[in-house]
Amino acid sequence: MQESGLSADTLARLARLLETEAIRDLKLRYAHFMDNLLIDQLAGLFTEDAQCHFGPYGEWSGRAAIRQNFAAVMAETVKATFGSMHHICNHRVDIIDESSATGRSYLIDVMTERRPDENPVLLYGLYDERYRKVEGNWKISFSRIHFLWPQREVDDAMLSEPVGS
Repeated sequence: MQESGLSADTLARLARLLETEAIRDLKLRYAHFMDNLLIDQLAGLFTEDAQCHFGPYGEWSGRAAIRQNFAAVMAETVKATFGSMHHICNHRVDIIDESSATGRSYLIDVMTERRPDENPVLLYGLYDERYRKVEGNWKISFSRIHFLWPQREVDDAMLSEPVGS
């Protein structure tokens, strides 16, 4: 037993839980920055060498390209802050070691600028991601969206177990 009265195993499990919650917070900030059109802060959530595979939106390599492409996509599709809302849920995180992890989360993307008689749902999808701890902070190093609706665009990676399982 440790001085705290907690076993070494319990302390290790608590540390793992804190790391998992830090990654979940990373995804919450991702949605918040995107929906607030805070593109520089959004790009800062990615590693310098990050890769994004976003189906019809393209494949982006490196933080600068990620920032540029997010800015272009948002300028093209959203007119105001919270014109689009990214609801990210069911986030499964697998800690690999002290500086790497993987995760899968669900995405429901709605458009708040549509008329009440229009369907506000833009798409349903899944994120498969890898995370890396850089200078004490978790960052996204790889992100892939599998688009499930309205147009289904999935690949073999989605049909197998999620990244890191």
